[in-house]
Amino acid sequence: MKILIFFIVLSVIFIAVQKTYANWEVKPCRANQFKLKRITKNEISVISSSDAISLCQFRGVVAQINVTSENYEAVELGRLKKSGYSGDVISSVDSRIEKEFNLGQMKLFACVEYNIDLSLVARLCNNKIKKFKCSHNEKTSDRILDSTVITAYMNDVEPVDFMVTSYGSYGNNTRLYFSVSHDVQFCDSGFNISIYTANNVSGAAKIFEAAISKSDTLDIPNLVENITYTAFISLETNNSTEVTSINQTIPFILDKSSTNNIDWNVKNLHVNNKGETWVSLAWEPPGQQYSIHSYILELYSENGTLMVYEELAKNTTHINVTDALEPGSKYRMDLSTIAKELIAFSSINVTTYEMVLPPPDQGMLVEVNATAAILSWQVTDPNDKQRSMILLMTHCYNKAGKVFAFNSTERHRNGTVFVSCLGLEPFTVYSCDAVAVNLAGESNASLPLTFLTLQDVPSAPISVKVEEKTSYSVLITWDVPVIIPGVLTNYTVMISSGGPSYQIPDDCRVVEPWAARNQTVASTETFALLENLLPYYRYDVSVKAATEAGYGDASPEIRIITLPKVSETVRNMTINVHYNESVVTWRPPCISNGVIAIYSLTLTGSREGFDPIPPKTWFTSRDQNWDYLWDLLPETIYKFSISVLVVDVSEVNPLAKEFTSSARIPQVPLQITKDLVEVDPKLSSNPSCEAVVLIKPSFFNRDNGEIRYLALLVSEDKMLPDERMGIIHNHTWPHMTSWAVASSGQHVIMYQATPKWWNPLEGSETNEAIRYTLGQEACSDTDFHTYCNGPLMANTLYAMRIRVFTSAGYRDSPPIRFKTDFGFPSDFVMSLFLGLFVVTSLLIIIGYIVLSKRQWKSNRTDHKYLEELPAKKLLAHANVALEHKNLMHSEFLHLSGISDTLDLSSDVAKLPTNMPKNRYTNILPYDFNRVILEGEEGCDYINASYIVDETLKNEVEYIACQAPKENTAHDFWKMIVQCGVRAIVMLCNLREKNKDKCHWYFPEEFETLEFGDIAVHCSKKVANESFIQRFIVIKMKNQGEVKIDHYHFVDWPDFEAPSEAIPMIKLCQAVRADVGLATIAVHCSAGVGRTGTYIAVDMLLRHLHHRKKVSVFRTVLKLRGQRANMVQNEVQYAYIYKVLKHTLDNSTLFFRKGSRLLPSTRSASTSLDGSSLLSFSLKVRS
Repeated sequence: MKILIFFIVLSVIFIAVQKTYANWEVKPCRANQFKLKRITKNEISVISSSDAISLCQFRGVVAQINVTSENYEAVELGRLKKSGYSGDVISSVDSRIEKEFNLGQMKLFACVEYNIDLSLVARLCNNKIKKFKCSHNEKTSDRILDSTVITAYMNDVEPVDFMVTSYGSYGNNTRLYFSVSHDVQFCDSGFNISIYTANNVSGAAKIFEAAISKSDTLDIPNLVENITYTAFISLETNNSTEVTSINQTIPFILDKSSTNNIDWNVKNLHVNNKGETWVSLAWEPPGQQYSIHSYILELYSENGTLMVYEELAKNTTHINVTDALEPGSKYRMDLSTIAKELIAFSSINVTTYEMVLPPPDQGMLVEVNATAAILSWQVTDPNDKQRSMILLMTHCYNKAGKVFAFNSTERHRNGTVFVSCLGLEPFTVYSCDAVAVNLAGESNASLPLTFLTLQDVPSAPISVKVEEKTSYSVLITWDVPVIIPGVLTNYTVMISSGGPSYQIPDDCRVVEPWAARNQTVASTETFALLENLLPYYRYDVSVKAATEAGYGDASPEIRIITLPKVSETVRNMTINVHYNESVVTWRPPCISNGVIAIYSLTLTGSREGFDPIPPKTWFTSRDQNWDYLWDLLPETIYKFSISVLVVDVSEVNPLAKEFTSSARIPQVPLQITKDLVEVDPKLSSNPSCEAVVLIKPSFFNRDNGEIRYLALLVSEDKMLPDERMGIIHNHTWPHMTSWAVASSGQHVIMYQATPKWWNPLEGSETNEAIRYTLGQEACSDTDFHTYCNGPLMANTLYAMRIRVFTSAGYRDSPPIRFKTDFGFPSDFVMSLFLGLFVVTSLLIIIGYIVLSKRQWKSNRTDHKYLEELPAKKLLAHANVALEHKNLMHSEFLHLSGISDTLDLSSDVAKLPTNMPKNRYTNILPYDFNRVILEGEEGCDYINASYIVDETLKNEVEYIACQAPKENTAHDFWKMIVQCGVRAIVMLCNLREKNKDKCHWYFPEEFETLEFGDIAVHCSKKVANESFIQRFIVIKMKNQGEVKIDHYHFVDWPDFEAPSEAIPMIKLCQAVRADVGLATIAVHCSAGVGRTGTYIAVDMLLRHLHHRKKVSVFRTVLKLRGQRANMVQNEVQYAYIYKVLKHTLDNSTLFFRKGSRLLPSTRSASTSLDGSSLLSFSLKVRS
């Protein structure tokens, strides 16, 4: 029965256990519920959190730890094994579980980071039941339920094993000796020592503090005997998570009796013997051997690691150290003498012998090129000490038996030694071996390593030369390189351009049309044809050869100049047609393809109905870019061509241009007869107020050009003025009085009876007479502007001139007189005529006597001033006039008197729409020669006048104008472009005497001003002594650029004259040297005083340059006939004489041969002679 009950109980227990185990199967076990409780150098304790029991049933679960560290030396010295350390089965009914692990022979150190791997392991027996131990016949298996890693630092140590004091042997100092614990050998920092006057630190006074290294002694001053002190030792540790400190207190008392002056150090400490892995150390004991307690031997490696720590008996005098020594290593051996509580230190350094290294293993080729290789050898060091090898010697041999030696002293940690073999020969087979050397000697040689160096680049080809060349190609040859370390693959010819060998003009845009290039040639060829070159260009050519290694050095460059070729044509050829001659200008070609020798100019021409003109060819210098076309026949079609002749080139490429020469002022018969012109009132149906004009074909002379227009000028015979001639500018009709104006006075002055631009020749037969009836139109008495053929007066003697026009100008014919019929019965007319005849005769006789006397006197004075003088007489007259102010005053007054009688209209300038454009209301241009702007009708006005020099061909030489206003600046620049002005001479400043004299219409350097559709840019500014020159570029919409020069004379006060003559002469020289015959625009503020003075000076200097007779009076009078008040006052008039006097006094300076003072060399042409000018002035005065 008892046995049955026992079995029943066992069955219940077994079922309960099985049920419990079944429940354990589903319960998780959490390792991270454990944390570190305590860690010492031999023990680790972990504890669970309070709720661990709810997560895991611990019966049958084994706790296992594994301690590791990344500090290799700490692991080795602490003998940490890789296997885990298991504890007992964790089981508890409490809520907290604590488990301690004893590390046994293992040891932990301070200042080392340890990783504690904690694993919870379930043990299965036959895969069914979990329990701690299984029987021998059961199959055991472990299952890790969970694991975690705990990082920890061991700080539960005392940094000092013991401390010994030495008192009385060091003056007032007490020396402390510290025996540092091995447990803190991995701590980097030293100690902080504080001394307190008590046996504990709390509440004690600190009397000393210092920081020392771990191996130092410490001297403390002024300690007193028989006083208890406490040494507080603190060692800071820098953990990865926080900074902590290891503290220790050591109380001590200074006892004089415990201190003596005996030397406790051992004597004659020396190395008795040594080997590769051992050292024998010997010494003699100190004098008081009986007081010695023991010796302590400490052996440190070179890096300070403690290798051996051994306590020796007091009678020991030698020791053999054989543990852990390595060949060829340095060590420090400290021998400490322990006597009572005193420690004495002795130390000695020792180095073990080296061991001969084994031969290096088979070498490997790491890298190779043409002249170098990197080899690697594996050098096995039995002691795994990199420093044991001094060097690795490598010897390489080529097939020629040449030996190359290379050394390396650097051995990597894994034993690999890399050897750099430099200075090898390209494309060569080498066999290399290596020997390892240390202090013990050389090892045996390694097995040989064979390799082939790579190909290298060849040397430069030699003897590069030119065999043939043309304008567009060059054939070069060369010889193969001297050194070919490999297999030649090809040659490359490098061609770069040094630019043209000819000069490129400055105004050409420098665009390199030929880019550098390379030409590849096969390795079997030693020549190359370089094509697509440019004529007369410099080329630098070199050749380089290539192997598979690449290209070698290039040969020295050779300079090649291709042959010249025919030039491009000249640029910007312009033919400016003038009255008697034309000026052709051009720019040299940008691409001349060679050195320009000269220019060849050819002129051919023809005119219908005239004899053929033979061709004319001449040459000019290559430095010249303009020339005159002389002796041109009027209105003839010419073909002008210019060719660039290049040195060593026979071909030419002419540029041709056709132009029509200027017509001349037409010729008219010197005497009019009826077979030329007939005027007869009787041919009209109303002979008292009309007259028929018949102009016969024989009247016209076409030698000076085709007759374009005619104008019939009519006046009473007594009001007949002198005949006139003139040049037409810009298709401007010369001003004439209309019928309404002419007939409004007591006598009919000359008026124009035909419309503007009347051309009766157009469409008519050349053999037919031109018929025109004078007086047949009904005209308005108030229409002063329209030319109207109004009725003639009855019984009046008229004079008619025929004004003949060519495209260039006009000339009046001699007068043709006619008389209209009476409008009354003949007997009445006869009686009236006889009575009037008697009265008139008497009046004429009396008037003639009076006028003859006055005209004789005036005639003498006028002829004196109007007379043109040669240079010598002009100089004499200038000297007298400048010395005698009254003579100068009289001459200027006479000039003013004559010019005041001039009656020339300025109707257009007075129009209401134009008056705001005038700077001064009393300075207005004449109608007949004003500048007419192109554009809309009514917007053609600008205060500017054409000025011609009749002595030099009646051409437009100048435009005299007022200074631009703000509202006329656009018109001013439009005029400059329209009239082909090449230079502007500005004689005023923007403000003078606090008054505005001129609007700022010109840009400064690099500045651009815009005036509507006109942009004006200053590209350069040059300051001279008395004037500023600006280089202006004008751009108009839908037009190209126009370049002009702007000369600003800055030192000329208004209404005055410059103090010196030279600045004015230099200004005239500079302007004429730059622009030649081109039109010049001159302005001051009003455009008359300073402007007239400059123009008069420039004209007179040019007349003197052409060796002409001159008259200042006549010149200024002619200027005033073209613009009112020119040369405004006597000071300016006298300044003209001053400039001429200075010029003539220095004539050799200004008129020597080749002088650039005035480049124009035009001959004289028809001009008003003195008598006609005198008669004109007398006519106006009367």
